[in-house]
Amino acid sequence: MRLTVEMRFRGPVRIGTGGFGMEGSGLILHSDTLFSALYIAWLRLYGEPMPEMRVSSAFPRASGVVYYPRPQLPIPGLTPDDALAFGKSLKALRWVAEPSFFRWIRGAVFRAEDVHAMLKAEEVLDKQAAVRDRPRAAVDRFGAGTNLYWVGETFFADGDGLTFFAEVPDGEADRFCRAVEWLGDEGIGGRRSSGYGAFEPRFSASWPFEAATAGEAAGGSAGNAAGYVLLSLYGPNADERRRVVALLQAYHLVERTGWTESVGGQPGLRHRRVVMVAEGSVLREPVEGGIVDVAPNGFPHPVYRYGKAFLVGASASDGGAGDAGAE
Repeated sequence: MRLTVEMRFRGPVRIGTGGFGMEGSGLILHSDTLFSALYIAWLRLYGEPMPEMRVSSAFPRASGVVYYPRPQLPIPGLTPDDALAFGKSLKALRWVAEPSFFRWIRGAVFRAEDVHAMLKAEEVLDKQAAVRDRPRAAVDRFGAGTNLYWVGETFFADGDGLTFFAEVPDGEADRFCRAVEWLGDEGIGGRRSSGYGAFEPRFSASWPFEAATAGEAAGGSAGNAAGYVLLSLYGPNADERRRVVALLQAYHLVERTGWTESVGGQPGLRHRRVVMVAEGSVLREPVEGGIVDVAPNGFPHPVYRYGKAFLVGASASDGGAGDAGAE
């Protein structure tokens, strides 16, 4: 079963962006973080491993519109004059509202007015979602001394938040929804003990991708699309690693790290780092992806990092050279 899940946050959420300290927060909840949180929720609710399912990353939503990462494809039909006129703005573009995103991956021709509308839509997101650093003070329990530090947090306007998409096995939809509701009460992201990350989920059977791609690949299924845009992080499985250079068309890499959370093991240890292909990257053919064990040395059980691909077919696939940089 395919489900669209809206996360409506009751307060701030901390979405770590890597680096040192706790400064900074993001607008995207990556699929590996989301899957890990759902897996822990499933274990605690049902006492058994979560069945195989596929989830996208969770993308920001403003005024009811989902915003996707910029696809690593040329903008279809953009004239040299328009490219020059909008050059700096397009280079800075990070988020594309759903209508423009679907036009882009379908290969619909973009005129100057279409580009202008796409850029204006991103301004709506900037107004509806705020990222800021809040000052905090740590108090020494022995000497009562204080130490100032900063915590990054993301706020969404009322009714806004994040949206993700899930392909759930038949017969498991009810248990999946209960697990998401449990996760909403517990919170997701960092600083949950301080009340961050609690949300109210809204579930829908609407599924926008088939209409957007005229029946081509969506959610990892095979099809006749000319290219495939990632809506999740992607970690190649053993077979795909041998030919990953041929699979990648236009891409960006992101380094993923974090801390372990365990039902029966020792929590609070940093797990091993792994590099993944980021959302918005384009592949030449459908891929499966895999799940890698990133448990620290000596940890009592595996710690899985989710790297299965959630794909949507693109009608235009003449991408540029791959970007091998890492965030």
